[in-house]
Amino acid sequence: MTTKKKQSLGSALAIILISSFICFALTMTAAVVTGEWLYAVAGVLFIISGGAGVWVVGNLKKKISGQ
Repeated sequence: MTTKKKQSLGSALAIILISSFICFALTMTAAVVTGEWLYAVAGVLFIISGGAGVWVVGNLKKKISGQ
């Protein structure tokens, strides 16, 4: 795999993780402030989507490198 592709996938992974964590933190804060449990559910879904993004990027790395 070329260095450019590694950097691109690494950047994509960082963006996925950072944005998922920020959304999780914001929705959990909203859940605590408002007392609405649906915000907590949304926070959990953000964590799940972040995990799925990590899995997708990992699979892309494997496919690109030919493993």
